[in-house]
Amino acid sequence: MWFSVRLLSRAEVEDGLSKPHLCEESLRLIEAPDQTSARRVAEELGRADAHSYRNEEGDLVRWVFAEVLEVQELTPEPPHHGAEVYSRLFYEAE
Repeated sequence: MWFSVRLLSRAEVEDGLSKPHLCEESLRLIEAPDQTSARRVAEELGRADAHSYRNEEGDLVRWVFAEVLEVQELTPEPPHHGAEVYSRLFYEAE
């Protein structure tokens, strides 16, 4: 089964002044037997992406995994060209 997962990561700067935090939302494709397994793999991917570096001011910037925002079942078949990987239903604000 194929799933799309949305991951949230956050940049934490050691200067303590950078508020609000810069965040990144990432959409990934995962092949897993069920939704629980897909979420576990998504968490592993998110944690594996953690990294740090020094910014131009010399402050340490740490990108940390925050959470899995969503797991959405796609299809049992392998993805193909043009396959939908994410959809969201919502009402427009009036």
